[in-house]
Amino acid sequence: MADSGQSKTENATPHKLKKAKEKGQISRSMDFSALAGLGIILLAVVFVIPGILLHLSVALVETFKAAPYAKIEDLGLIVYSLSEVFIIAIAPIFLLALVVGISVNFSQTKGVFSFFPLTPDIKKLNPISGFKKLFSVKSLVELIKNVLRLSAVALLIYYMFNQEISILALNFNLNPMDGLAKMYDLMVKTIILYILIMLPFVLSDVIFQKWFFLKEMRMSKQEVQDEYKNQDGDPAVKSKRRKLQNELREKANSLAVVPQSDVVVTNPTFLAVALRFDRESMVAPKVISKGKGGFAHSIRSIAKDNKILMKQDVKLARAIYKTTNINSEIPPELYDDVAKLYRWVYSH
Repeated sequence: MADSGQSKTENATPHKLKKAKEKGQISRSMDFSALAGLGIILLAVVFVIPGILLHLSVALVETFKAAPYAKIEDLGLIVYSLSEVFIIAIAPIFLLALVVGISVNFSQTKGVFSFFPLTPDIKKLNPISGFKKLFSVKSLVELIKNVLRLSAVALLIYYMFNQEISILALNFNLNPMDGLAKMYDLMVKTIILYILIMLPFVLSDVIFQKWFFLKEMRMSKQEVQDEYKNQDGDPAVKSKRRKLQNELREKANSLAVVPQSDVVVTNPTFLAVALRFDRESMVAPKVISKGKGGFAHSIRSIAKDNKILMKQDVKLARAIYKTTNINSEIPPELYDDVAKLYRWVYSH
């Protein structure tokens, strides 16, 4: 067991980061999500709200024109029509919010979805742990960040009140449409300035959350050693590693006997299978080497250098590669196809 008192100076191993990710423990900035949501509002204000107001104004004008001729039983139809216009008008905002919300969360979580954080944990009720969190580095950074952010917002409010709102108050003699236009411009300007002010805070928060997460994931030297031992001692891991080593060794050794093959079957570039048949010692032709990708290229090169016949047969190459191991004879279901191949070999 790792000594919990040891200092955690080692970076987290890929295995630990993978396990943490499965539990939903990842680096995530809530400020980034909040600013992205504000960006949605800005886009809505700039591109969508003017269209909404236009649709609603047209609908209201038509409603008021028809009002003198409307009957009391038409009231429900009028309300329904106005509601339909309003829903159609604001639908793009909800669609945009859905797309951006999913995109922002996916960009931070990389598609991680876990119920582990919702699992009841009695340790979360420990008052000592809660007290320590109040005076942790993360809490101190959050406090400083919030103070600076509130100060920045206060300065923005002061500027907007003195430079914009006070001027707007002096223009009450404007007609309603001009007044609405100025209020619209003021809203857009306020949101843009707020986003620009918050951007440094968001970027710093993203960097801090990433650093803090990796710091929390650090391990002691003993934990790294224990993890390595546990993985190395896992029978399934050892068996898989041994199997892979045997396959690699077998393939490497099989290249040496390619010059002894009768024919190499290809598909034509990705797979290569070298066959050999000895009437006295074999019942059927044997696969003495096979491979794909770069290994198949090596088989073809050796065969070419040793003037071994090569036959392009996609179906047969795939079938032999899939069904027959190295140093094993081909199965009976392939006898007919391989017999045709060897008739071709003997004719050359």
